[in-house]
Amino acid sequence: MMDEPPFLVPPPPPRVGPVLATATALVGLLQLGLAIAAAQKVYARPDNISGEIGFVIGSVAVWPLVVIGLFSIGRPFRTNRNRTIILLCVWGLGSLANLANLGAGSATPPPVAVAWDDPKAMRPAATEPPVPSPAAPTPLVATPARTEPEPPLAPLKSSTVRRKRYNFSAGSHERLIKEIEHAQEDAYHEVVAAYARECADWPADATLALERVEFIGHFSGAEDVTIESAEADYEAARADLVKGFPHAPGTILFVLEHSYGPEFATQAESYSAQTKSWGRTDVARFALLRARRLPDKDPAAKLNFAETSFRNEPTADAGILYARALHAKARDREAAQVLEHAVFAGAPAWTRKQQLDLLFDVGERRTAVGLFKELEQGESPLLNTTETAGRLAEAGELKLARAVLARVPHNQWSRERVAEQRFQFELKYGGAQQAATAYREMRSNGYQTDPFLRHRADLFLRHPMAGWAWMDLAGAVSLGLILGLAGLAPLAVLLPVHYWSLVRARRNRVATWSISPWGLRSAWLLTGATLAALTISLWAFQPKILTKGFGGEEAGSVAAPSGEAVLSSQVVLWVITGGLVTVMLWRAKAWRLLGSGEWGLWKSLGVGVGLAWGLRLVLAVYLKGLGLDVPPPAVISPVTTGLLVTMLKTLGPVGLLAVTGLFVPVLEEIMFRGILLGALARHIPFWAANLLQAAGFTLMHEEPKLAPFFVGFALVNGFLVREAKGLLPAITLHACNNILVSVGLIILQGKAG
Repeated sequence: MMDEPPFLVPPPPPRVGPVLATATALVGLLQLGLAIAAAQKVYARPDNISGEIGFVIGSVAVWPLVVIGLFSIGRPFRTNRNRTIILLCVWGLGSLANLANLGAGSATPPPVAVAWDDPKAMRPAATEPPVPSPAAPTPLVATPARTEPEPPLAPLKSSTVRRKRYNFSAGSHERLIKEIEHAQEDAYHEVVAAYARECADWPADATLALERVEFIGHFSGAEDVTIESAEADYEAARADLVKGFPHAPGTILFVLEHSYGPEFATQAESYSAQTKSWGRTDVARFALLRARRLPDKDPAAKLNFAETSFRNEPTADAGILYARALHAKARDREAAQVLEHAVFAGAPAWTRKQQLDLLFDVGERRTAVGLFKELEQGESPLLNTTETAGRLAEAGELKLARAVLARVPHNQWSRERVAEQRFQFELKYGGAQQAATAYREMRSNGYQTDPFLRHRADLFLRHPMAGWAWMDLAGAVSLGLILGLAGLAPLAVLLPVHYWSLVRARRNRVATWSISPWGLRSAWLLTGATLAALTISLWAFQPKILTKGFGGEEAGSVAAPSGEAVLSSQVVLWVITGGLVTVMLWRAKAWRLLGSGEWGLWKSLGVGVGLAWGLRLVLAVYLKGLGLDVPPPAVISPVTTGLLVTMLKTLGPVGLLAVTGLFVPVLEEIMFRGILLGALARHIPFWAANLLQAAGFTLMHEEPKLAPFFVGFALVNGFLVREAKGLLPAITLHACNNILVSVGLIILQGKAG
């Protein structure tokens, strides 16, 4: 059988290349994320979760399949490559449409029409005329403008009397405001003049002079009443008080109340000797003021002054400070006796609430529950908090706790937060049915209340048999999407590096880096797995960081996570990345990379230690240039500081130094200067590879103030690895730097107690 001519053999169908497949996957993930976000804008109602899911499925799957089916009528579009191109185009156009939907969500809503003939309807502000109905024709004859709708007809005699008393012509509101302000100012000056006459008649009355200063000081600092001479009157009255009665207790207390910071501490110490001749009331006020101004890090002095104030004159404010200081010193028995003093019976509601919380803190649960029942009869709104409900539940009063929880106020701004707190309460104290019901009530507020199923995971761990719902599918898709994006994110850097290396290969510019056996695939595996591990650790221990963009919650409104949460998150990240790095070292048989390379042992150690001290000096100069005259540990972010302090409390000084001075330097140097720098330097010039690994190292530390230091630190370590052909000098530099920071933190914590 003869071979067929070449022109009769059909050409093979075009294949889907890796570039087209990668681009389609990335655009598809982008379309999925934008569809989920747009669904939240389009279907804003919380009970419309089915509409949101339908919108996402339609945008991502249904419409692309319809378009591909229509194009498949034509024979040229039936190849996999052409269908992939069509899918890429449809997803790209869909992404643009969803972006438009998201942008349109911030448009100003149209004004709501108000029925002026409805007595229950809200009237407009007095400075804005009512908007005419669109259906009514615009009058052609101009009419005088009015600031409010026509009032109902009144008797002629009454109207005439009002117009004789007030002039309501144009500009009347400004004239009437000035009349009232002038009346207030005249009354003020009349009282000030009376005070001056009385002080002249009784020049030895220190109490009178102090009352005069307090009266004028109120109007000097008032924001709702403006009196031009109040500032000058206040300074004059204060000067007369200090000059005429410099040693009077009232004058000294007045001066101290208006002093702050180091000035207050200096003046209080200078006046301490004079208090020995004072009465008990003035001594109590002086000690109470000093107890309030002392920082919490000085509990002994705070306890001393609070006790002095309470012993000389028992007051509710002094009792609260005294009991709190006793509790800080673990003297709960004495604190309970103070809190049961009769002086609290007539205290205001806020003070009684503090008394209630302290009774729970010192372990007097029965007394606290009795006080709660007493305060509950007064219907104090201060009691209706989830914290109070939790304390009652810990005391075994679940019925009272749920009653308080039901009364916690909520509105359109706090509804989601209160629902989440109720779920946490039922998860801790309720059964499976109650916890599941609370979770569904929380999810009824919208997808944003649990976008990544973090709360649903807590419910599953506590009550595995609790039922699932279709709305949970959106959270599962979102969690998978964010993990996928974290794993694919390094391709944004590694793909350009790959194509840059291809261009260099065509020009016969091949890198000669031979220190590291890893390539770009290993770099992608390491960085992608690290980002995915970071996402998992944040999801498990710091979920607010991942969810702060949902539900309109701004980043600034999210409180910094606790040191325990940061430490737990960091341990998860260290375990995953440490295990992966160990496997990569073992498979590549690259253990020698941890040594000194072509340098000697002592040279590697000496260069590393010397450069570490040099970089610390450069950092000190840099901080001095910024005007930050503080030790380096103080400029670290609150999150990192909380992590180090928690490690110090948990592991002790030796454990902190072992982790920060040995484990962390070895792990990070293998990751950044071993695998990442080695993989990049085999494909692109060394200077570019060094810059990229330095940028990644700086981003991982998240310290904006110290970003130049971290960039320089990483660049220096990269050059050390290239010169020594080993990681030991870089590990030494890194370890010495971390030990200096840790020792500084240990010293600061020791001074702070």
